[in-house]
Amino acid sequence: MPADWQEQFIQENENSFIGWLLFHIGNIGSNGRSQLFFLTFTAHYYGLSREGIRTLSRYGYGVTLDMFDSLRQIQEIKAVALTR
Repeated sequence: MPADWQEQFIQENENSFIGWLLFHIGNIGSNGRSQLFFLTFTAHYYGLSREGIRTLSRYGYGVTLDMFDSLRQIQEIKAVALTR
């Protein structure tokens, strides 16, 4: 396959592949869900609403609201403990 075809193929399928990766990371188990928490946390930091978090979790690209709230509280406790 010529290099220019490879580049075109990569560009055309890049977003689908990233979505596929995110979806399957969440299915790995608790470690995968904690990784999705950090993606959800980053999206929330940049302005994603609680309804947006709910929508992402329905599609498998983020954690649920209750998991987000509990994991965020755990991370805040860890951050406070580390900064003291």
